Order: sequence, then structure tokens, then C-alpha cells
Amino acid sequence: MHATEAATTSRPSWPVRILLMLGRTLLLTVLFTALGMAIGLMVGIIVTIVGAATHNAHPDMRNAYLHFAFPTAITTGSCALLWNLFTGIRRLSRG
Repeated sequence: MHATEAATTSRPSWPVRILLMLGRTLLLTVLFTALGMAIGLMVGIIVTIVGAATHNAHPDMRNAYLHFAFPTAITTGSCALLWNLFTGIRRLSRG
């Protein structure tokens, strides 16, 4: 790429840049929420099975969702949302 070609390329307008930032933020938030839910569910299932085995009882898998998966998903999703919003706004403000 020549110097004249680099000078003629333009950046997207502000509304387009904001939409791209919001789309990226939404996509990564959903991705990290799903990842947090999966990890929380895996840990919850392991803890529920081990707890049921030590108490000689049948495992209640609802506890894996209610006490592990959902809180982990909410926590990772909110952290991902805040992080991506802060970094996206910082990128937009830098130009």
C-alpha cells in the first residue's frame, strides 16, 4: 500500500463506529455469559454429585443450576459487559 492510498482511506463515521462497538460488546457479553454458565454448571454438577455421594443421597441437579450456574453466568456476564463497554468507550474517545 502506497502512502497516497493510506491517506485517502477514511474511517467509518461516528454512528457506524458506535454500532460496531455495541455489536461487539453484545456479542462478547453473550459469549462470556454462556462460557460462565457452562463452567458454573460443570462445577455445580461435580459438587452436587460429590455432596450427594458423601451423604448417601440422590443428587438434586436443580442445585447445580440454582446455586452455581446462574450466579456464575450473571457474574461473568456483568463483568464482560462492563469491561467491553469501558474498553469500547475508551477506543471511541481515542479517535
